[in-house]
Amino acid sequence: MTDLRGAYDYSKDLADEYIGSSRKTTINIAKTTKRTFSDMLFTVIFDWRIIFFTLLSLTLMIAYGLMVVHRSLSKNQTFNAYGLASISFFGHIFILNCFIAIFTLCYYFKKRGDQGKKGPRGKIGPKGPQGKNQTCDICSLKVKTMSRDEDTLTDTSFEIDNSLFEDMNKYKPKSWKSYKIDKLLGQVEPCKDCKTIKYSNENYVNGIIGNVSSEGIINSFQYLYEKDGSTKPLGNAEGIAGMDDKTNVKKVKCPKNSGIFRMDVAYDNTKKGISGMKIFCRDLTTGKVKLPKKHTLGNIETRHQTNSVYCTNNNAYVGGLEAHYNDKQLVNLQFNKCNMYK
Repeated sequence: MTDLRGAYDYSKDLADEYIGSSRKTTINIAKTTKRTFSDMLFTVIFDWRIIFFTLLSLTLMIAYGLMVVHRSLSKNQTFNAYGLASISFFGHIFILNCFIAIFTLCYYFKKRGDQGKKGPRGKIGPKGPQGKNQTCDICSLKVKTMSRDEDTLTDTSFEIDNSLFEDMNKYKPKSWKSYKIDKLLGQVEPCKDCKTIKYSNENYVNGIIGNVSSEGIINSFQYLYEKDGSTKPLGNAEGIAGMDDKTNVKKVKCPKNSGIFRMDVAYDNTKKGISGMKIFCRDLTTGKVKLPKKHTLGNIETRHQTNSVYCTNNNAYVGGLEAHYNDKQLVNLQFNKCNMYK
């Protein structure tokens, strides 16, 4: 303890020797410029706009007075033409200088009245002497009075049991929603003579049925859907375009508890009709892809023009169904949206 106190006294003596005592410390007070009467008048009492309109009015009155004097001298013929021209020249120069003076004064007092940004911080002054305080003692032993509690939780490698939250999500009520896709399959150019059939809005369809003509073109077509545990045709019983021809009726249907989420359509450009369709099915509960054993209606060949519609979500199915046909055969299939069970 004696050594610590001696070191403290020695360092204090050195600080007093090089820094100096408080009696020698002086504080320089910054000198501030006092406001003059003109500053108080133009920047505090009056605004620069008032000065502008006042001086402008005065200048215009002087200009009008000079014009009256010039006209009077010209009428009385007191001066010749050169004298009148000189008076007019110096009068215009005087008015021009008045406008310059107005701009200069107004700009000066506007800038003088603006509050500028805060300047940079000045240099830090020299270190002052150490103060004397009888209650400040760094040499004596202190009693510990306050401390932070130690963290008793050392092992943080634990997992939160969220099984209850996951079970609640399983029983969360779901509903059918839809988003727009607006996809047209079949003939590329618009068919002006075609008729359109719009099917009723079902959440999903699970199959197709149609008649394939001897020329290899689908001349009759309907969608299939499930209702009350049985499969039914969607739309009128007659279907479209020559339902009387039942010589080669084919049916393609998804497995049980699944719906169509993708369809590929082949168009024969030489015969101007749809030659084949291929369906892709998805399970309604799990969302897994299910392909039926027979998935193609008609024929899809490499020479045909092929395009497809596809619902990207794992619980979405084609919807908003329309068909375009002429008197002989099917030309286009329209898909306006995807229905999603969420």
